[in-house]
Amino acid sequence: GIENVSMQQVDEIATRYRIRMLKDLKDERRGLCGDFLRYCIEDNRLDTGESDRLQHLRLHLRLREGDGAGIQRDVASSVYETQADEAMRDRKLSDQEQESLERLARDIQLPDEVRRSIFARKSHEIMQSALDEAIDDARLSPPEAAELEALPITLPRKHPHNYEHRPSPPPRRLACASA
Repeated sequence: GIENVSMQQVDEIATRYRIRMLKDLKDERRGLCGDFLRYCIEDNRLDTGESDRLQHLRLHLRLREGDGAGIQRDVASSVYETQADEAMRDRKLSDQEQESLERLARDIQLPDEVRRSIFARKSHEIMQSALDEAIDDARLSPPEAAELEALPITLPRKHPHNYEHRPSPPPRRLACASA
């Protein structure tokens, strides 16, 4: 595996092909690191061994720690966002789905602020979509009103691990069209 490749071997290859490791092929080096990370988290987790190999690869590719963190954030965000889309597809988020998303974020080492941002954006998209669909015909049917009123209940108002609790505003009553 990658852990068996020495820094000296990488330097010899770079010298042979006249590659300046700190300047040349930066996008390709970042891409290789990202591809390896995607491979590591195909099972929706990044274990210690994978994390160590990823760090080893980052060092061999002469990527700065900030580059590695950016790659980690981008790849983990993509994985989390895909799973969040799936969990929220029915416009509801069960306790089990919420716990699963929390576990995924932890297992792929997604930073909390990124997780919160993705979750807030997805929740907003769902609420906006439901509202757009409900008022598309300029009338709000009883089922549409019921769905809109239920959304704040089925999508948490405060994000997991956000311990700063603010009271939720009372739900607004929507005028319904007669059936």
